[in-house]
Amino acid sequence: LGEQTARKHVPYRDSKLTRILQPSLSGNSRMAIICTISPASGSVDNTRAALHFANAAKKVTMRPVINEVADDKAIIKGLQAEINALRQQLSGQAWVNQTQQLNA
Repeated sequence: LGEQTARKHVPYRDSKLTRILQPSLSGNSRMAIICTISPASGSVDNTRAALHFANAAKKVTMRPVINEVADDKAIIKGLQAEINALRQQLSGQAWVNQTQQLNA
């Protein structure tokens, strides 16, 4: 609070506060915002800005997404199932090709 320095605007995406709150802002948690205001006549602008922010924050909708943690065995099992499905598709296409060649 000593020197008066020119403030540089920091975009919200690049702010330290956004990085700290990123898990909360991602939609996977509950969020509570406490808006403090002052009855003093000198802080009318700050109070209006705080109330405006609180009103805008109230309209934000959260879309929680379940985080999936897959271990190596689960990944391998999924890939094996995909390989088997692709093999079945290929064998079905080969049968269709043989049938078309016999009919030609």
